[in-house]
Amino acid sequence: MDRKDTIAFNAGEAVQANIVTHVTDPWPAHARNKDIAFSGERLARATRRYELGSGAAGAGQAPAGNGGGAPASSGTP
Repeated sequence: MDRKDTIAFNAGEAVQANIVTHVTDPWPAHARNKDIAFSGERLARATRRYELGSGAAGAGQAPAGNGGGAPASSGTP
């Protein structure tokens, strides 16, 4: 590592910072849409099936995670 008389390692790179600031966002405009329509009833049913460990994908199987049985331990006895 070279010795420098600056506080930060990236000091003196204002030109590069300005170039990056003005780069056009590569993502399309619709990718910023955070208002995604969904069915609350369907979501609640799916959550309930997941918590109970039943459903089309895993009938009778425990949900993935901590093994299904007891709640996850917080690390204290």
